[in-house]
Amino acid sequence: MTDTPSIPGGEPPCMTPELLHAPTPPQILLAAGTPLDDEAFAAAVLGLPAAPAALRDGEDLGRWVTRHRAALDAWRTMWRDILRAHPQRHRTVLALTDGTPARPVVRDLLLGDLPWDVAPELLAELAAEDLARFDGALLAARVCRLLCVGRTPGDVRAEVAGELNALPPDARSAAEAWLGTLGAAPERGVNAAADWAVRAATGRWRALLDPAATAGDRPWRAAPADVRALAERFAAVAARALDTWQPPPGRGGKPRPDWLRAHPPLPPGT
Repeated sequence: MTDTPSIPGGEPPCMTPELLHAPTPPQILLAAGTPLDDEAFAAAVLGLPAAPAALRDGEDLGRWVTRHRAALDAWRTMWRDILRAHPQRHRTVLALTDGTPARPVVRDLLLGDLPWDVAPELLAELAAEDLARFDGALLAARVCRLLCVGRTPGDVRAEVAGELNALPPDARSAAEAWLGTLGAAPERGVNAAADWAVRAATGRWRALLDPAATAGDRPWRAAPADVRALAERFAAVAARALDTWQPPPGRGGKPRPDWLRAHPPLPPGT
């Protein structure tokens, strides 16, 4: 019988770039794809390095930003390797990370980096969850436009309170940020909906919009028709996003939806 690394107790360390080269026992165990029973798998996942450390009092901001970005990249790499090694455990990983900073990372990796490895039902759920966040971007654009015409954050919050409360919890932050102490000029957010669509199309939705170019010869667990259906759902949202675009206050110009032209059209009748 092969011995497996023991998993120490205590709080997991915060992720650092160095932990990719000197991994913890849970990282080693999970990255190897070793078959584990449910209890051992859960213990290993819960023992993985946590999100990169926050800025500490007195820490140099510039150095922290550089290191934090590198640590986030390393954290994504760690989770990508684990998700690739355990394709049958994707839903379990999502459940184990629910309510933690790791959950959005896992979700976006499954949707954007490894969609061909995801079970069809789960892929559809993740796509629907992501598209539900678009309403938050729509509301953020509306909030910024109201602020740009001189409305106070308090007045705007009162006007949109019902819409804000109706959003899923993780979709509220886009609008909430502009109603708080963000400090950024609201002109920067008037096209939040179109910006959301651009980031999604060129990032986490890219593989679903152009599976042949991104997946290569990898077989998809989802049927081609199911992948096309998801792409059509995104296209409908993208069309709504483009309809909301307007020149930022004080600036002219037209939208440049180059990201739409970069993807081949869907076959007729799909």
